[in-house]
Amino acid sequence: MCRIFKERKIAIVVLGLGRWTFVRPHVSQVVAAVNVVTPGSFAEVDSPYE
Repeated sequence: MCRIFKERKIAIVVLGLGRWTFVRPHVSQVVAAVNVVTPGSFAEVDSPYE
């Protein structure tokens, strides 16, 4: 993990696709990622095309 993230008090969740029509079916995955990340960490949520 990049040192700069460890020094920060924020967490980052990266969405694979930013369009709501692609994210909406995967909201539970986004919520789970938000609940898991801790300050200084990040998580990715894949949103495959459907």
